[in-house]
Amino acid sequence: MADLSGSFSSIQLAPLAQFLANLGKTGDLLISNAHWVGQLGLQDGRISAAGIDDERGLSALELIVSGISDHGNFEFFDGSPTLTSDFDSRWDFVESIQRFSASPLQGWMSRLHGPNAVPRLTVHPEVSDDLEITLTRAAIRLFLDIDGQRCVHDLVRRHGLRCCVTTLQRLCELGLAEIQPGQTDTPTATGALSSPAAPPPTESISTRISRFARTHKSKGLEVGSELLQAVVVAGALIFAGRTAVENFRVEGISMQPNFTSGQALVVNRLAYLHVDGTPFQHLLPTSQQGSIDYVFGGPQRGDIAIFQSPVEPGVDYIKRVIGLPGDRVAVRDGHAYVNDVRLTESYIQFPANYFFPAIGDSMTVPADSYFVLGDNRPESLDSHFGWFVPVNNLVGRAWVRYWPPAALGIVQSGAPNGGTARAASITVAEQP
Repeated sequence: MADLSGSFSSIQLAPLAQFLANLGKTGDLLISNAHWVGQLGLQDGRISAAGIDDERGLSALELIVSGISDHGNFEFFDGSPTLTSDFDSRWDFVESIQRFSASPLQGWMSRLHGPNAVPRLTVHPEVSDDLEITLTRAAIRLFLDIDGQRCVHDLVRRHGLRCCVTTLQRLCELGLAEIQPGQTDTPTATGALSSPAAPPPTESISTRISRFARTHKSKGLEVGSELLQAVVVAGALIFAGRTAVENFRVEGISMQPNFTSGQALVVNRLAYLHVDGTPFQHLLPTSQQGSIDYVFGGPQRGDIAIFQSPVEPGVDYIKRVIGLPGDRVAVRDGHAYVNDVRLTESYIQFPANYFFPAIGDSMTVPADSYFVLGDNRPESLDSHFGWFVPVNNLVGRAWVRYWPPAALGIVQSGAPNGGTARAASITVAEQP
């Protein structure tokens, strides 16, 4: 039985989260609305993880807050959280919940129908033949998978819940798709706590927790051996080619106007090579930042860095390095401050519309981490949400932009220091 339950018709998620925080609760908060169930893990009163279907991290939290917590129900189960922690302990989760409450996704998931609903392509009579439509690469891949047979659940498994929500919403608004309820489209939960086969609608949420754990454990045993073999073979093939460089494709709008979705980059992985804690620490000439010894200088303020997201495991982000280890950082009045000095950033066209930190004048970057921001400050999931980038998450520095061909050239990092900032630019390669 749940330790606490109720409806969001009487309380909103932000006050509920604050209430659980004040009590220092540890456990799972389950949020259900129609066909979907989201899960928040709490550790000592703080949200430590979020999940809905296969989505994890901040994107999952956004879907939960903006999509299913407006008129849904909640149940809290005391005990160890069943989701692995993926949020920084210093992250202001209440502020993030309030921010996501105004998300464009607000209420859309309640109109997505259930997992058995079948999207199909259609042409609205009012749609012009010469209508120009802009879709992301992820949206195009999903668009091509809509065949009138795959259900919502199939598309979610292939492309992720957030991509399905946003893309189907866009296609339906344009009159290019419609969603037909499935024959067994009953309000059952197929979210973070469901198994691939949707459970009966009478099944309790606590039972779904057990079903979720058992299903994923057995599934892992079945594919574990094959996956291990695939990883070993793939690793042997790509290790040599990816030690020094790696390809990266920009997705989203967080780095506009300097980087746009669909652009392709070559990443210099050696730029952030560090040898601290290894036998090479005292053999190679290094430069130190905080507690880290870098062979080639390490990250510099203004670098365009690629890194593994601390809040979305398995997802790479592209952001600009603003704060180095030991720096005091803040964002206020639309400007970034480092060590109480306002940065002049001529490459910023969309200034910040928030304050960081929410409490206090500044926050100190840990000795082994970095403070990063997107160039499109209002529309970027970055360090202003309260997390820093650990050094081991760094992939490398953006080096060459090779797609589209018109943008071919070397990526020049900015230098946002005390009025000496220069815009990120592209040096066009000379044609032979």
